[in-house]
Amino acid sequence: MGIIKDELAALKNDYGDERRTEILGETQDLTIEDLLADDDMVVTITRSGYIKRTHVEAYRSQKRGGKGVTGMETKEEDIVEDLFVASTIPTPLLHQQGKVHWLKVHEIRGRAPGQG
Repeated sequence: MGIIKDELAALKNDYGDERRTEILGETQDLTIEDLLADDDMVVTITRSGYIKRTHVEAYRSQKRGGKGVTGMETKEEDIVEDLFVASTIPTPLLHQQGKVHWLKVHEIRGRAPGQG
């Protein structure tokens, strides 16, 4: 026990100084955007209004004769009409049948705008 006390006293003498950080009584409210990484996402929208986000690393350039990576499966009669790259944090405005919907990129899961 004496050796431990001596070593702790030596540590206190060598490194014991005033606190450098300030402890505050209150904190800011955190939002989900504060916790998200700012990654690039590929957002695809089909002609029928289906929307999906995929991490940009899921796409890669294809070689000659390759089929690439399937970024979005659609119904047989539906086609991808719009594709863009966006950061996780912004809120794009989506226009559909005369209505404007806003949806943060990190909230896109694979649905038609306006379906919540």
